[in-house]
Amino acid sequence: MSRSQVNTATVFQENQGPVAHLKAKDGEAKRSDRIRNVLHTVTNNSRIPQRSKKVLAKLTKQPVLEETQRTTIETESVKSEVDIDSKDVVDIDAEDHDNPFSCAEYAEEIYRYLRKREDIYQVPNNYIQSHKEINVRMRAILVDWLVSVHDKFKLTQETLFLAISILDRYLAVNHKEKKSNLQLIGVTAMFLASKVEDIYAPDISDLVYITDDSCSSTMIKSYERKMSAQLEFNFGDPLCIHFLRRNSKALKATAQQHALAKFFMELMLLDYECCVSFPPSQRAAAALCVAMRITDNSSWDATLVHYSSYTEASLKPCIIKIANLVLESLNKQSQMGSVRQKYSRAKFCSVATLPCLNSTFITEIPKEK
Repeated sequence: MSRSQVNTATVFQENQGPVAHLKAKDGEAKRSDRIRNVLHTVTNNSRIPQRSKKVLAKLTKQPVLEETQRTTIETESVKSEVDIDSKDVVDIDAEDHDNPFSCAEYAEEIYRYLRKREDIYQVPNNYIQSHKEINVRMRAILVDWLVSVHDKFKLTQETLFLAISILDRYLAVNHKEKKSNLQLIGVTAMFLASKVEDIYAPDISDLVYITDDSCSSTMIKSYERKMSAQLEFNFGDPLCIHFLRRNSKALKATAQQHALAKFFMELMLLDYECCVSFPPSQRAAAALCVAMRITDNSSWDATLVHYSSYTEASLKPCIIKIANLVLESLNKQSQMGSVRQKYSRAKFCSVATLPCLNSTFITEIPKEK
C-alpha cells in the first residue's frame, strides 16, 4: 500500500464501539418509554399547574414581529449593503417554507450573520511577511498537498476550506514557526477541521502514514493542543462553500456551473493574495459569476446581487484573479496540479478539462484594469 492510501481498517473497528452502545437493555427501554410519556404531559394543558399557566400566558403576550415588519428590517439591512430594487428579487426560499430542514424563515438572517463573522476571521493581508522562514510559495505547495490529502481521505468539502482557514489564522498569530514544521501545521489543521466537520475524523495513525512518518502522533497531538489554544478554540469560520450553496440556489445553477465554481474556489486556496484579500463570500460570488459567464454568459441579475450582497462590478478584482489562476492551471509545466487533477474526474463533471476555460472571457479580462 502506498503512502497516499488510507488505512480504513482501524477507523472501521473504532466505529463499531458506538454502535454496540445502541443496544439498550430492557430496563433502559422502559425508562425511555417513561420519558416519552413525560414529554407528552408537558403539551397537555389540563395537567399544567395553575402557576405555570400564568407564566405561559405572559410569554405568549410578548411582542412578536409581524411578517411585514420582518420583511422591512431584512430589506433595509440588504439595502445598506447593496442598493437594488426589491421588485426584481426572486424569493428563492418560497418553495422551502414547508420543509423544516431548509430553515427558510431564518436563511436571510443566517447568511447576514455569516457575512458579519467574516471580519472576525479575516487574517491580515501581510501576515506572511512577518515570517522569516515561511513564504508564499511554501504555503502554496503545502495547500496543494492538503488538497490531495483531503481527496484521499474523502472528507467533506467544508473540511478543506476550514483547514486552510485554520492554517492561515494560526500562521497569522504565530510568527516564529520554522519551515520544518509547516507540514505538521498543515496536517494538524486538517485534523482539527475534520473533527469539526466530519462524522469520523481520520485516524491519527493514518495521518502519520500519509506524511511518510515525518510527523509522529505525539507531534500531531501536541500541535493540536497548541493550535487550538492559540486560536482560542474558535473554529466557526464562515466558508466559501457556505456562500456558494446559497448563490447557486439563487442562480439555479447546473451541476456543471456549481462544480466549476468549486474548482475556482479551490484554485484560490493556493493563492495567498486571494485568501487574505477577498473574504469567503466574495470569493464564492466571483467563482460562480465566472462559471456563469463562461458557460451560458448569463447576467448577474438583481436576485444574485441580493443574495450574494455583491454587484458584478465589485467582484471584478476577484474575477481577474480567478482568470489568472485558471490560465496558470492550464500550464502543463505547473508543479501544483492537485486541484486540476481532482476536477478532471467525472465525479466533478470533468470541469478542469472543459474548453470554456480558455474562452475569450478568461483570456481577455485579465488585460482590463
